[in-house]
Amino acid sequence: MVAMAFDIPLAPVAAFGGAARKAWVSMGRTGNLVTPEELSILGGEWNAGAAENVVAILRTQQERKQSAETMRSRAERHAEYKSGIGLLFGALLLIGGFAMIPLVYAVDGNASLTLVGLIAGSLLAATSGAIIRTAVDRREDWARSSVLGMSAGAIAVLLFISAQLATSPDLLTGPGARRLLFFVLSVGFIAGYTFDAVYAKIRQQQVVDTSGLRSVLPEPQADQNGN
Repeated sequence: MVAMAFDIPLAPVAAFGGAARKAWVSMGRTGNLVTPEELSILGGEWNAGAAENVVAILRTQQERKQSAETMRSRAERHAEYKSGIGLLFGALLLIGGFAMIPLVYAVDGNASLTLVGLIAGSLLAATSGAIIRTAVDRREDWARSSVLGMSAGAIAVLLFISAQLATSPDLLTGPGARRLLFFVLSVGFIAGYTFDAVYAKIRQQQVVDTSGLRSVLPEPQADQNGN
């Protein structure tokens, strides 16, 4: 049982009976490293050439185990390489997002460039967060995560800016728009990194909220029959 659990080459000869036959039956259920043909040979009659077949089966199992370990090692190295590339690319995007801060401050009073800096910085930060999340989780669906993270960041930043404009309509044309960039970068990165939570929150929202209408609608009047 221990040998089969750790994929150690094993060749129980069912013809010997006893524990060997029980191990052969268990190997037939688990599969382990043997093929159905090899399992049939181990379950056959013992004859003059049976010992050579048992040794050959053991050697074949060892070769399969080494091949599987080699493939697993290559897959792990490939995942490590892609994870490193993802972290580097995510860091570059994050640096690009932070680069919007000195760019916006360099064009003092230009509302259009300030708005472009807010949008570009938030999208870069959100995409960076999604890619870094993918690298941390050792996943390889970078393109999908990038799009989902960028979209989640755009939605979160849009809601954040809309809330600010509701209280300060002239925010984007004033000096406060540049300071808003610091908050936008943080919101975008967090939304991109946790894009799955953002979409889960969106699914829970009602498309049309009618709670505010109930307070202004008149209560229905009962007729003479009490209906």
